[in-house]
Amino acid sequence: GARLLDLGVNRGDELAAFAELEGIRFVGVDHSASALAEARAAFPDPRHAFVQADLNALPADLGRFDVVVSVGTLQSPGVDDRALLRKLVQEHL
Repeated sequence: GARLLDLGVNRGDELAAFAELEGIRFVGVDHSASALAEARAAFPDPRHAFVQADLNALPADLGRFDVVVSVGTLQSPGVDDRALLRKLVQEHL
């Protein structure tokens, strides 16, 4: 029943590392519709959900997660890393 949030999921390449784990549901967030389309094609399993959104304005209805993964995203110039981390801890972890 664990939930994993992947920020800046892009095509979902890092999700392959978790593919064999059972019982985990994944939510990937990215701003790129074309990258998310590739992620959906690569991970059609209903355990995977992909949301198009700006990381600086995460949807409130994402819910709570047990794990947050962010590979190479927090240092992006368009992301307010401190505000994002604060929001994640307060609202999503």
